Order: sequence, then structure tokens, then C-alpha cells
Amino acid sequence: MKKELSSIELRFLVAELQQLKNSYVDKVYNPEGSVVFALRTPAGKNNLYISSAFVWLSSKRQEMPEKISHFCEVLRKHLENSKISEVKQLESERIILITFNKRETAYLLYVELFGDGNVILCHFDEEIILPLTNQEWKDRKIFAKEKYIPPPARENVFKMSEEEFKKNLHEKEAVSKSLAMLGLGSIYSEEICLRAGVDKKKTKLSKEEKEMLFKSFKDLLNESLSPRIIYEGGEVIDIVPLSMRLYSSKTQKNLPNYAEALESVLMHAVKEQIKVKGASKYEEKISKLKNIVNIQEKSLVEIEKKSKELQSKGDFIYNNYEKIKKLLDKLNKAKKEKGFLAVKEVTEVKEVNEVKNEVRVVV
Repeated sequence: MKKELSSIELRFLVAELQQLKNSYVDKVYNPEGSVVFALRTPAGKNNLYISSAFVWLSSKRQEMPEKISHFCEVLRKHLENSKISEVKQLESERIILITFNKRETAYLLYVELFGDGNVILCHFDEEIILPLTNQEWKDRKIFAKEKYIPPPARENVFKMSEEEFKKNLHEKEAVSKSLAMLGLGSIYSEEICLRAGVDKKKTKLSKEEKEMLFKSFKDLLNESLSPRIIYEGGEVIDIVPLSMRLYSSKTQKNLPNYAEALESVLMHAVKEQIKVKGASKYEEKISKLKNIVNIQEKSLVEIEKKSKELQSKGDFIYNNYEKIKKLLDKLNKAKKEKGFLAVKEVTEVKEVNEVKNEVRVVV
């Protein structure tokens, strides 16, 4: 199953998300670490879903939790009834920037779709109002009141000239790896090699091969959308915005747009995730109760053991009461007349502990 969007896929998705311009935010939700915007778009109602690795649109909305997080409260305060004025990708990074306008104020929402993902609400001057998750690295901090700084940018591969592109094809690396290092991802790097007729494992390339790779890359970027879901053995293995030679032998399902292709798979995944989380919470409660029962059972065994010991000692004292009383009288008399150490002279005494002021006797 697909785990993330590549920068190329995000490029095609953001092109589709231009339909959100001039949409109004009706409501904001924050279920299980993701964010959902209920929108009034020029074409009707729609829902923008943002998770840690994906963004998609759906005309349907899953059941949302009644209790909302602090982050959701902040989003509602600033963005409800605002209008989306811009949706763009930051160069070739896996970051979407959505600009909202509310009265005379503009807000920026950065959606980071790499690592653990994040959603960061900012003032128009880039000061962070609140992130979904606080994060810190050596060169950047994602905290309230900090200035939003994107990760150190790589060269924008989408605007790379042919000469710059060729320079990045390192002869020490397989060509597919060199392309992947540009941020294209392994799947699209292999696809470019396949379209150019160049062995993906090749390291030393001719001038003609480099030219063909660049042409294939540019053609891929400018290709018309042809979204599809890729299956293998009945399981979804990928969701792509283009017709891919790499998947020519796989079962495919064509859909009218990329956001819909993502929705058809990811909405099902969300449902399953909710089921699993619900089941895991139930199992967690059962596990806690089992642990409590185990602890109580162990405590009960210890109590019963101590009870038997105390009962045995009580029976012994009861059955030997006269002997014990006479011995105690003898020990007290010796101690009173000659001091504690004198108890050693009592016949029944086998051991004296002067530190603890104790004696061990045989009755």
C-alpha cells in the first residue's frame, strides 16, 4: 500500500486543488492527528482531508469526534468563514501552502508531507500561531511564536535546466539512484529510465542518453493527468496521476481525477484505521483489567500465605501458653536483675542479638 506522496505526485495533486480557490471554510475537524476542512466550493460542498502523508478531497465526511483538540479550536477561531485564495506547492518540496483570507487578515497553512508530517498555522508574516505537532531540528523549530522556516531547500528540480540536470547524474551511482536523489522518488526515477530506454542500473551515460533522460523527465512533468489505482494480487500497490510504463503489466483502474483516486483508497484506509484504533482501545482496556486482576490474584495468594503463617504461630502460642509465659518471666527477671546480657545464662536462650535487642529461644 502507498505510504506517501512524492514531489511529482504532489505537483499534479496541487494542480487539481486549484479548484479550491474561492472556497469558504464551514467547519474544521481534527480527528486522530489529521485535519479535515468542510468547505463550500464554487462547485458545491466538499471536504479537504490532510493526514501525515496525504492530502485528498472527498464529498463524504467520516463521523467526527464531538470533543475537539486545542489545535482544532485555534483553527476554527482563525479559519472558519475564511476564503481560500491560494493553494501552491513550495518549489519541488513536499509542502503545500494554503492561504486563507478572513476580512482584512490573511493566514497561511503549511502542510508538510514528509517525516512524521505536520500542519502549521501562521500569520501572514510567517510567525507560527500553532502547529499540530511541536518539532525541533538543528536548523529549525516548529513552535508557536517562532518564525516558520521550511527545511533547507534542495534545488528546485522542476525548474532545473538541462545542464543542471546532467550535472546531477553522478557516474558513481546507478542512474535511477541519481534521479531519486533529486527528490523524484524511486518509482518515477525508474519510469523516466524506462521511457528514455536507459538501463536504470547504468552508471556511465553517453551524451545522447543524458539528453533522452532529460526529455523523458520534462515530458513526464508536462503529461496530461490520467489517474489510476494499481493492483497486484487484488491488493492496491500504488495510486498514480499518470499512465506508467512501469505498471503496464499490472491491473489498473482509471479515475477522472487524482484526488478521487486517492479518496477511493484512503477513505477506506481511514475507516479501517478507526476500526483498528477502536478495537485497540477496547483491547487496551481489557489488558489493563486483566493486569489488575492478575495483581489482585497475586496479592490474594500472598495474603492467604501470610494468614496461614500467622494462624500457625497463633496456634503454637495458644498450645504452649504456660511454657511461654514462664520463659518470659524468667527472661524479664534476668534482665531486671543483671541487665540484658544476663539473658544468655537462661537455658532456653540459643542466640542473643545485642544490636536489635532480640533473643532466639527454644520452647
